[in-house]
Amino acid sequence: MILNRMDGRGGSVQVVYHGATNVNRDMSRLSLCTIFIFQLLSHGIVHAIAFAMLTKRIRVLVAEDDEANARVARTILERLGCAADLATNGVEAIEYFGRHTYDLILMDWQMPVMDGIEATARIRGMPHGKTTPIVGTTSRGDHAECLAAGMNDVVPKPFLFEKLRPVLARWTNWTNWKEPDVAEA
Repeated sequence: MILNRMDGRGGSVQVVYHGATNVNRDMSRLSLCTIFIFQLLSHGIVHAIAFAMLTKRIRVLVAEDDEANARVARTILERLGCAADLATNGVEAIEYFGRHTYDLILMDWQMPVMDGIEATARIRGMPHGKTTPIVGTTSRGDHAECLAAGMNDVVPKPFLFEKLRPVLARWTNWTNWKEPDVAEA
């Protein structure tokens, strides 16, 4: 069995099994899990791991207190093929990080309850916190303060496709360079 991504976003998968080809444009998680289990049972762990790597989406935690900015960031990330969780302050970001594994964190530096500077320091002290890239987001020129706090990089607001693509490419294994439709830009 060979699985090939057709669109680079995980929505279309080509399944080749003993010479027969089936293309399904909207494979559900259940379908993908069924194929994964079949791979594991019939071909062993190596094929199953390869399949899991093929279908993995980049998971991003967006810590942003402005609801409109958070929705824009999530929409852009999802259109770029990523999964995104939203936290409205630093405390929520720490809670999410403690429960889930993220490939990248977009951290607003100024938020209520706990700001991004303090949240970054606390995440850096957690398991996997030292290795998870944290990219500060700011509408001001506070780049030096974000980097001094332990963030890996800074991206200015507002969130735009052309700003988030290079961040994903630099700090994750994201390789989806599909151009958005004109309506998305």
